[in-house]
Amino acid sequence: MRKLLVFQHAASEPLGVLDPMLRRRGFRVRYVNFGRDPQATVEVGRYNGLVVLGGPMNVDQATAYPHLLAEIEASVVSGALTIPKEALRRDANGFGALTLAGDAVHWRAVKTGASSISRVQILEGAAEGDAVALPTDFTLHDGDKVSAVYP
Repeated sequence: MRKLLVFQHAASEPLGVLDPMLRRRGFRVRYVNFGRDPQATVEVGRYNGLVVLGGPMNVDQATAYPHLLAEIEASVVSGALTIPKEALRRDANGFGALTLAGDAVHWRAVKTGASSISRVQILEGAAEGDAVALPTDFTLHDGDKVSAVYP
Protein backbone atom coordinates (compact mmCIF):
# COMPACT_ATOMS: atom_id res chain seq x y z
CA MET A 1 0.00 0.00 0.00
CA ARG A 2 1.31 3.45 -0.92
CA LYS A 3 1.64 5.95 1.91
CA LEU A 4 0.89 9.67 1.64
CA LEU A 5 1.87 12.21 4.28
CA VAL A 6 -0.21 15.38 4.71
CA PHE A 7 1.09 18.43 6.59
CA GLN A 8 -2.01 20.13 7.98
CA HIS A 9 -2.11 23.52 9.71
CA ALA A 10 -5.77 23.85 10.69
CA ALA A 11 -8.04 20.98 11.77
CA SER A 12 -10.88 22.49 9.73
CA GLU A 13 -8.81 22.31 6.52
CA PRO A 14 -8.22 18.64 5.54
CA LEU A 15 -7.75 17.23 2.03
CA GLY A 16 -11.50 17.43 1.53
CA VAL A 17 -12.80 15.45 -1.47
CA LEU A 18 -9.26 14.29 -2.30
CA ASP A 19 -9.01 12.20 0.89
CA PRO A 20 -11.61 9.53 -0.03
CA MET A 21 -10.46 9.53 -3.65
CA LEU A 22 -6.85 8.85 -2.65
CA ARG A 23 -7.89 6.14 -0.18
CA ARG A 24 -9.97 4.43 -2.89
CA ARG A 25 -6.87 4.42 -5.11
CA GLY A 26 -4.89 2.55 -2.49
CA PHE A 27 -3.18 5.33 -0.54
CA ARG A 28 -2.87 5.21 3.21
CA VAL A 29 -3.15 8.86 4.31
CA ARG A 30 -1.45 10.16 7.46
CA TYR A 31 -2.11 13.69 8.67
CA VAL A 32 0.37 15.63 10.79
CA ASN A 33 -1.51 18.58 12.28
CA PHE A 34 1.00 21.29 13.18
CA GLY A 35 -1.83 23.43 14.57
CA ARG A 36 -2.31 20.85 17.35
CA ASP A 37 1.32 19.72 17.66
CA PRO A 38 3.76 22.42 16.47
CA GLN A 39 6.73 20.29 17.63
CA ALA A 40 5.80 17.23 15.55
CA THR A 41 8.60 15.64 13.56
CA VAL A 42 8.22 13.15 10.75
CA GLU A 43 10.56 11.05 8.62
CA VAL A 44 9.28 11.96 5.16
CA GLY A 45 11.40 9.30 3.47
CA ARG A 46 9.02 6.62 4.74
CA TYR A 47 6.24 7.99 2.50
CA ASN A 48 5.55 7.86 -1.23
CA GLY A 49 4.31 11.44 -1.36
CA LEU A 50 3.88 14.65 0.59
CA VAL A 51 1.04 17.17 0.48
CA VAL A 52 1.50 20.49 2.29
CA LEU A 53 -1.82 22.21 2.95
CA GLY A 54 -2.13 25.96 3.39
CA GLY A 55 -2.67 27.78 6.62
CA PRO A 56 -2.64 31.17 8.32
CA MET A 57 1.15 31.58 8.20
CA ASN A 58 3.72 32.81 5.71
CA VAL A 59 7.08 31.14 5.06
CA ASP A 60 8.91 34.09 6.67
CA GLN A 61 7.15 33.60 10.03
CA ALA A 62 9.28 30.75 11.40
CA THR A 63 9.62 32.56 14.75
CA ALA A 64 5.86 32.51 15.29
CA TYR A 65 5.41 29.10 13.62
CA PRO A 66 8.52 27.01 14.45
CA HIS A 67 7.17 23.98 12.58
CA LEU A 68 7.86 25.79 9.29
CA LEU A 69 11.57 25.02 9.59
CA ALA A 70 10.81 21.35 10.23
CA GLU A 71 8.53 21.31 7.19
CA ILE A 72 11.16 22.87 4.96
CA GLU A 73 13.82 20.44 6.18
CA ALA A 74 11.45 17.48 5.87
CA SER A 75 10.71 18.20 2.25
CA VAL A 76 14.39 18.10 1.27
CA VAL A 77 16.28 14.82 1.06
CA SER A 78 18.30 14.31 4.22
CA GLY A 79 22.04 14.79 3.72
CA ALA A 80 21.63 15.95 0.12
CA LEU A 81 23.67 18.69 -1.51
CA THR A 82 21.35 21.69 -1.87
CA ILE A 83 21.64 25.28 -3.02
CA PRO A 84 19.24 28.20 -2.56
CA LYS A 85 16.53 28.11 -5.23
CA GLU A 86 17.29 31.66 -6.26
CA ALA A 87 20.82 30.57 -7.26
CA LEU A 88 19.36 28.14 -9.82
CA ARG A 89 19.28 29.60 -13.33
CA ARG A 90 18.08 28.36 -16.69
CA ASP A 91 19.49 28.73 -20.16
CA ALA A 92 18.63 27.14 -23.51
CA ASN A 93 20.32 23.88 -22.43
CA GLY A 94 18.66 23.50 -19.02
CA PHE A 95 19.43 24.35 -15.42
CA GLY A 96 22.70 25.62 -14.03
CA ALA A 97 24.33 27.86 -11.47
CA LEU A 98 27.09 30.44 -11.50
CA THR A 99 29.83 29.18 -9.19
CA LEU A 100 32.70 31.18 -7.78
CA ALA A 101 36.23 30.26 -8.84
CA GLY A 102 38.86 32.73 -7.69
CA ASP A 103 37.58 36.20 -8.53
CA ALA A 104 35.14 35.17 -11.29
CA VAL A 105 31.85 33.31 -11.69
CA HIS A 106 31.53 30.39 -14.08
CA TRP A 107 28.42 28.68 -15.49
CA ARG A 108 27.94 25.06 -14.48
CA ALA A 109 25.13 22.91 -15.80
CA VAL A 110 23.44 21.02 -12.96
CA LYS A 111 20.97 18.18 -12.63
CA THR A 112 18.35 18.87 -9.97
CA GLY A 113 16.44 16.58 -7.65
CA ALA A 114 13.97 17.23 -4.84
CA SER A 115 13.20 20.76 -3.75
CA SER A 116 11.58 22.64 -0.90
CA ILE A 117 10.24 26.15 -0.67
CA SER A 118 13.72 27.62 -0.53
CA ARG A 119 16.28 24.97 -1.57
CA VAL A 120 16.87 22.60 -4.48
CA GLN A 121 18.85 19.36 -4.44
CA ILE A 122 21.82 19.16 -6.83
CA LEU A 123 22.42 15.63 -8.14
CA GLU A 124 25.21 16.47 -10.63
CA GLY A 125 27.31 19.46 -11.61
CA ALA A 126 28.29 20.92 -8.24
CA ALA A 127 30.11 19.69 -5.17
CA GLU A 128 29.96 20.28 -1.44
CA GLY A 129 31.71 23.58 -0.65
CA ASP A 130 31.08 25.22 -4.04
CA ALA A 131 29.99 28.84 -3.66
CA VAL A 132 27.08 29.86 -5.88
CA ALA A 133 26.10 33.36 -6.98
CA LEU A 134 22.77 34.70 -5.78
CA PRO A 135 20.76 37.24 -7.79
CA THR A 136 22.14 40.79 -7.79
CA ASP A 137 21.01 44.18 -9.05
CA PHE A 138 22.81 43.46 -12.34
CA THR A 139 23.02 40.40 -14.56
CA LEU A 140 26.05 38.15 -14.10
CA HIS A 141 27.53 36.17 -17.00
CA ASP A 142 30.01 33.32 -17.25
CA GLY A 143 33.50 34.70 -16.62
CA ASP A 144 32.43 37.96 -14.96
CA LYS A 145 34.84 39.23 -12.30
CA VAL A 146 33.24 39.54 -8.86
CA SER A 147 34.06 40.26 -5.24
CA ALA A 148 32.38 37.60 -3.12
CA VAL A 149 30.27 38.69 -0.15
CA TYR A 150 29.13 35.91 2.16
CA PRO A 151 25.94 36.38 4.19
